[in-house]
Amino acid sequence: MKKLIAGIFLCLLLFMNMACAEIAEDLTSQCRITSAGKGTESVHDGLYTSFWRNREMKNGYLEFETPEGKSARWLYICFGEEPQYWEIQAERGGQWETIIVGEMRYAHTLLDLGAVTHFRLIDTSGKKAQFKINEVSVFGDGELPDWVQVWQPTQDKADILLLAAHPDDELLFFGGTIPDYGVERGLSVVVAYMSYSNTTRKSELLNGLWSMGVRNYPVIGTFHDTYSGTLEDGYHRWKQKDVDTFITGLIRRYRPEVVLSHDVNGEYGHGAHKVCADAALRCSMNASDPTFCPDSAQIYGTWDVKKVYLHLAKEQPIHMNWRVPLASQNGRTGLEAADAAYRLHVTQATTHFVVSDEDKNSCADFGLVYSTVGPDIEGGDFLEHIEVTTADLSPTDANEKPATVANTGNVQPTDAAADAAQMEPSGRAKVVLVMEPAADESSATDTSNTDTKQETALSTNDGVLARIESGPSVSLQTETAAGTDETTEQPNQALITFTPDTASGTGSGMTAKIITTDETASADEPEDEQDQTEGPDQQAQTDQADGTQQQPDVPAASDDTTSQPAQMDAAAGLPIAVLETATEDGAGKAGPQKERITSPSAVRTSSETTRKPYADVAWPADLADVPKDELGYAASGEWVHADDTEGLWFYATATLVVRVERIFDPVEVLTWYEAHIFCDLDRERFGSILYDPDKPQNKHVQAKLIAKENQVVFGMNTDYYTYRLGRKTMIGMVIRDGRVFFDRVPEANRRQFPNLDTLAMYDDGHWAVYRSDERLASEYIADGAIDVWSFGPYLIRDGEYNPFLKEMKNGFTPQPRCAIGMVEPGHYYAILAEGRIKNVSVGVDIQFLADHAMAVGCKEALNLDGGQTAVMCFMGQQITRIGKYNGGNTSPRATTELMGIGHSDLIDPNTK
Repeated sequence: MKKLIAGIFLCLLLFMNMACAEIAEDLTSQCRITSAGKGTESVHDGLYTSFWRNREMKNGYLEFETPEGKSARWLYICFGEEPQYWEIQAERGGQWETIIVGEMRYAHTLLDLGAVTHFRLIDTSGKKAQFKINEVSVFGDGELPDWVQVWQPTQDKADILLLAAHPDDELLFFGGTIPDYGVERGLSVVVAYMSYSNTTRKSELLNGLWSMGVRNYPVIGTFHDTYSGTLEDGYHRWKQKDVDTFITGLIRRYRPEVVLSHDVNGEYGHGAHKVCADAALRCSMNASDPTFCPDSAQIYGTWDVKKVYLHLAKEQPIHMNWRVPLASQNGRTGLEAADAAYRLHVTQATTHFVVSDEDKNSCADFGLVYSTVGPDIEGGDFLEHIEVTTADLSPTDANEKPATVANTGNVQPTDAAADAAQMEPSGRAKVVLVMEPAADESSATDTSNTDTKQETALSTNDGVLARIESGPSVSLQTETAAGTDETTEQPNQALITFTPDTASGTGSGMTAKIITTDETASADEPEDEQDQTEGPDQQAQTDQADGTQQQPDVPAASDDTTSQPAQMDAAAGLPIAVLETATEDGAGKAGPQKERITSPSAVRTSSETTRKPYADVAWPADLADVPKDELGYAASGEWVHADDTEGLWFYATATLVVRVERIFDPVEVLTWYEAHIFCDLDRERFGSILYDPDKPQNKHVQAKLIAKENQVVFGMNTDYYTYRLGRKTMIGMVIRDGRVFFDRVPEANRRQFPNLDTLAMYDDGHWAVYRSDERLASEYIADGAIDVWSFGPYLIRDGEYNPFLKEMKNGFTPQPRCAIGMVEPGHYYAILAEGRIKNVSVGVDIQFLADHAMAVGCKEALNLDGGQTAVMCFMGQQITRIGKYNGGNTSPRATTELMGIGHSDLIDPNTK
């Protein structure tokens, strides 16, 4: 015992010396940060979910000057978009000198500056360009915080290739795979994503992986993230040739023993998930054939995959046990580690998804769909029958930098994420030296189960302690308020815990608590580590269940949001985020309940006090932490995001959510816009907006003027029935605001274009399409129709395609076109494809509109007037472009009306 105590005190002396190591000072807030013609407030605002973009120019830059007497050693950049050519230049003797030539390997990048006081990040492409940066941090010399991510290259050889469609899929549907196989067992798990969805979610996926102890950079594909409902539509969005080339290249480059991917049914029906499952199997089976995707075979050679597992597959099913405590996760199970990582995907906080091994999408259930090594016998192991060599580093060595909540910028995690964080709210680390007597392997993994303990205490300087390589066999553990982070258990160990010394009132010291084991010592036990670890998880789940939003990787917002100013997009002249304006609460009287028509994209819920569908749509990054109600609407206030460069427009209140996204397909040279509108049916109505209600057919003006003067949140063109006035043609059924304007209708015609099929919008929020002569005006009115639009053809009815679409020859040619549809009452969808714009968009046929409406779950949809008529407006401004027509005209046709929804006082009706 004397020898043991002596050894412990020798360790303590070594630790106290190491504790004096300098901690790198965060200088960011002290630095003067500038850029030509653009403010820099958002470049270090503590939220990686926001981003900073400089003015488009040649040689754009972000310039830093450190405070007097201090120099910068480290620059940590979280890029929103990785620039192609860039440098770090330092000012020396009045001249800029290149000290780093940028190499874009990782979206989160740490740069060693040496010691500089005046430097800049500069674009060197020689072209007009922009930086897009989520967050930057500047540090002095010393040891960096654990949340700074220092990525290593992707492994050269994979034991398991985990192929996910989108960020967070690797957690929701594959559970403990990454923390169990890739961290705990020290095996090579290459995580590959088809799409990163958007720049915020790219940061979120890196944060999630880092929190579990992953240190090798994942593979991040660039397929566009757009919803599809079928395998066929999935391959329409992601071309099969491109998918096969990408996945086969992954297999041949990383040579996995096992390929793991999605459910063939797309989990909740997502076509992109179906594509992953379908292609993962096909490419795995053909990767050994040099004639299949021959380009990658020439580069990497061929490869024989031994096994393919698909999520929820019925063939040779296996169940994985993700509930085993893992030493590399400080006693957390793989399931808990994945759940904590998922909570770092803060933009997904409003969705209904959870990491679970018990629900219908259980992340623990898979099926062996392909094998060259025979069927599984024991089950529960992806690598059964396969011999693999553990990585050179043990799991704890591979995780030498403790697993952290990887906040970009100097953002300390909140208590809800404490089980994944290594830093206390104060910013100090708790470091534990663990020493235990020899024990069997099972007991060595739980330091809280030692039978007896002795305690003494002494003080040492504040600091982060490093690994001891000499003396008794020991290991280090970084301890958080919620438990411990990392431990390497060895024989003959005792527990030495360093915690901040608050007794002195200075907070400058650390207290070392020595706990040795002795059969005759006190049997008092410390608080159980596992209970500490689970506490924040359970609290976060409770918060989500009651509708509050727990944001684990951003600081808690102030209760007084009214004091925060609106942000403006200078280019668009629109408000970006307007906080807390006076609004009514979201509750309305209970209305008649229609049969719910659910979208395949989500399981929807409704409240007993309001008739509004679940707003299953992603919020922009800069609004990710806005408080939301249980249905995904803003808890209060009015929130706006408009970015023409990004191609995203978003609006939210307690009664309305609108998201418009611009999508570009460079292969087909197509640009189109998709809008999802969710609304409280007791407070909002999608319908006609007349420029002059007293003379509705007379005055024609630009659509954006109608939108602006009526302060319309979202508006689009209609059937343009006034074009048919005075011509020798039928006008069709035209009803506006319950008034019948025209009721002469043609006989239903499957070939005429337009055939004047109709879409009726009813007072209870449901929509329905009809053939042109199917109903009388009196029938529409009697059933509660407010507006009836007449153009056609109808695209979808009762969830089924119009069987005559292929007979309408004028619908075959690529043109600017648009359509509108209903997913369910209160959830509406609009699509507009630009056309006649060289190198931007050639236009589409009507089948394209029908396919996209079907993919998002529309039960009813109608083709509207296209060409020069097709236009979308957001917050009183036109956001779509018009192609050249009639001698090069690029202005939209004047009109007498819009169809739209929402009223906002943020729109100035008097602006020029």
